[in-house]
Amino acid sequence: MFLLVICITGLPLVFAEEINNWLEPHTYAQLPANTPAVDVDRLTQTARKRFPGEIISSIFLDDEEPQIVVSLAPSRAAIEADPKQEHFIRFDSRTGAVLGEILLGRGGIWWGLSWLSLAAPLAAIVWFVMPRTRAGPP
Repeated sequence: MFLLVICITGLPLVFAEEINNWLEPHTYAQLPANTPAVDVDRLTQTARKRFPGEIISSIFLDDEEPQIVVSLAPSRAAIEADPKQEHFIRFDSRTGAVLGEILLGRGGIWWGLSWLSLAAPLAAIVWFVMPRTRAGPP
């Protein structure tokens, strides 16, 4: 039973990339492999138009997939106070199209899986360690 609980709670960690691809499929436009990347300044302008008044905290250029992720937040102080204030916009690096937004602190499947990974071992400990009361003959 203990091994079963460990296996179930460890599965989201082991298969995190596969689960992420299933929940957020990364589909890109079919373009030739030598298509040049979009100007990053254009992507930052698009991000600023979508979230006016916010700062760009980072830009991630992916080496494995044709995507660029722009990270925004209300201010640097807001990120330091609460990292969940930061949010992300994924762009196709070749077309400049917005592929999606990632908003932290909004719950979702990863929030549920993280609670599952904490609750399942606790339940196993309670199940095995706590003495069981048995109803005996009167």
